[in-house]
Amino acid sequence: MNKKMIGAAFALCGSILWTGEAAALVTFENVSYTSNSVTFTINGDLTGYTAPSGVYNVTGYNNSFSLNYIGDIWAGVAGYTQNTSWSQSVFDGQIIGSVGNTGEFAPYGNYTWSHYLADLSGAVATNRTITVTFGDNYLNPLASSGTIEFLW
Repeated sequence: MNKKMIGAAFALCGSILWTGEAAALVTFENVSYTSNSVTFTINGDLTGYTAPSGVYNVTGYNNSFSLNYIGDIWAGVAGYTQNTSWSQSVFDGQIIGSVGNTGEFAPYGNYTWSHYLADLSGAVATNRTITVTFGDNYLNPLASSGTIEFLW
């Protein structure tokens, strides 16, 4: 399997976050992918943050963690597949309620997501290495540009 290191764009989780007096730093390292998996290491603390708002801020969806694929990393077609597995929970002590799926969801783009049973506003990740494996070949291991966004 040909794995390739990529630059990761950190949308919300991967940057320093400020809300009132709270501050958190969540980092993503060792990001690599194959045609049907993504591996990354996450480390950080979101304690003190309210669950994010946005398009998925409806019952249950504010407990989600997602990856978005931007540029020529995405090689899939319209539609989606059930994720085969998340190697472990992204956050310490949090239980994945649904492994979600991987695919294309217009107009929001190409994605992988998981849903957690508890609110993620107090989530902590202690040097966790995660591999998400999906059933179809959606990514382009030979991509010359693009990013993976990590969304909380």
